[in-house]
Amino acid sequence: DAVQAAALGPGVFDYTLIYNTLNDGDKNLELRCPWVWGSLEENRKLWESMGSSYLVETNATAPTLFFYNTDDDPYYQDQITHFKTKLDRLGIPTTTLINYGKGHAIPQTAPTLNVLYNFFKNYLNPPKVIK
Repeated sequence: DAVQAAALGPGVFDYTLIYNTLNDGDKNLELRCPWVWGSLEENRKLWESMGSSYLVETNATAPTLFFYNTDDDPYYQDQITHFKTKLDRLGIPTTTLINYGKGHAIPQTAPTLNVLYNFFKNYLNPPKVIK
């Protein structure tokens, strides 16, 4: 594929992890996912296919920058920690930007945006412009 680098903020990358910790902010997922996909125990492959983590199988995956705030719902940090661990184990370059703001937000200050810009400068190869 043509993806050269990725930046991932708070999200759900592996739905099979939503029961890791109860009362961590993902109660809506804990209730609705079984309603839609059936039980995790009986339909694990389907649950896995709903998240992006299962797509990563080799080190051909793009370098990834993860960002989150620790005052956001805790399950986001759990999701990022597991996904980052998988990428690290495969030798995929990762960077993490933590506590750049409050809650479920995106980086907005010059120092945190510079972390993003430098990450992309390091990994993106702009297309050649033909004059």
